[in-house]
Amino acid sequence: MIKTIAVVGCGISGAVLSAFLKKNSNINVDIYEKDLFDSKKINGIQISPNGTRILKKINFDNFNNQNLCKINEILIRDFNNPSYLARMSVSGYDSNYITLNRANLVSFIINEFELDKQVINKEVISIENNKLNFKETSSKEYDLIVLSDGIFSNIKANFLNRRFAYSGYNAVRGFFHLDESNKNNINLYMGSDYHIVFYPIDQNNNYSFTYITKSEESLLGNNYYENKKINFLEKNKFIVKYLPKEIFLQKEVYMWPIYKTNNFSFGKDKVICIGDSSHGFLPTRAQGACQAIEDSFILYNLIKNNCANSNNFFKERIQRISKIQKKSENSLKIFHFKNIFLRYFRNIFIKIICKSSLFSNFFNSFIFNYKYKL
Repeated sequence: MIKTIAVVGCGISGAVLSAFLKKNSNINVDIYEKDLFDSKKINGIQISPNGTRILKKINFDNFNNQNLCKINEILIRDFNNPSYLARMSVSGYDSNYITLNRANLVSFIINEFELDKQVINKEVISIENNKLNFKETSSKEYDLIVLSDGIFSNIKANFLNRRFAYSGYNAVRGFFHLDESNKNNINLYMGSDYHIVFYPIDQNNNYSFTYITKSEESLLGNNYYENKKINFLEKNKFIVKYLPKEIFLQKEVYMWPIYKTNNFSFGKDKVICIGDSSHGFLPTRAQGACQAIEDSFILYNLIKNNCANSNNFFKERIQRISKIQKKSENSLKIFHFKNIFLRYFRNIFIKIICKSSLFSNFFNSFIFNYKYKL
């Protein structure tokens, strides 16, 4: 019987798991977070129905709707054609497709369940069996240890000898204010070896944008959390005419290398990896946050049924995670087609898929209709 759990990292996966445990169990949970949480940091995320369906179980209906957008459609464009190719519906499900600021979601969960009372500001440096070793040379043993400290987890790398890899792509990210009456769409522009996505993240006309381009090597050194400030307008004048001018007026625009996990790490025995600690995706299908939420919910159910170990978690997740990784990588290739004939047939296929909400919903059903039952 599990009586004590350590959660290392209080991002989306760690916060969601801790909320489920606090709401539905008497298990003692300690949350270890070495960095003080920055509630002002802006990072737009998309959460499709498979994620919002789970969030509702931890009081997400109490979230301030002013701080999110409910998405109806994805507007898809080819940079060779300024008008949109198609409108893909994402609204025909039993739960909403939403966009919001990642920090607002984590802050909501922490406040809703008073998780700050369980957060311990200590740096975990290693794991031995079921014992956490801290930088202060102290240690503590738990019945279950959950690693939710992200793709760059040194703890996971040393404990499981599993590490991340550079994907071959860089992401330029920024935020802008746009007085736009239609706030319910995600905008996708497909180019040649690049694509751009931008969408609203709240009801105050704040938008997030991401420009992903192929690169042969990471622009950064060994500090993987580091980013590089760039002049987006100067480097990308060739696409100015297709995008809102407000994007190019932003001074706080940064380029990040994109990393991924080639080999998934679900843990070992009573040490379990969830979220990006387990699987880092390319962002093309916008499933990073959703799969972290799914991981947390599934692990909670395994804990509730007293069968939580890395082997059972692996069995529950490996097939779905593998398929979503494949879909993400295939989508990136499709978005970045250079050959004019491939682009032509791609565009026809997209138009057919988006012709009706029935086709669109069927196309997305594998991801969006996921409902977990143990």
